[in-house]
Amino acid sequence: MISLIDSHDDLLQFNWVGKMSFSFRRDPVGPNNYILWYASFMMFVAIIAYTEELIRCIRYANKNR
Repeated sequence: MISLIDSHDDLLQFNWVGKMSFSFRRDPVGPNNYILWYASFMMFVAIIAYTEELIRCIRYANKNR
């Protein structure tokens, strides 16, 4: 029970020396073509949003001529 309390205190006080480390995963999260799908999706969403705004601005400019 004492070791559990000691490790909990170390965690709360950020006393992690020699006990934790960061490392890369061996297997990536998600499919291999994740970046391709994500970039395609974001480009599609951006094209829709900016095209809608462009059409709205063109209509406003034509109305005020």
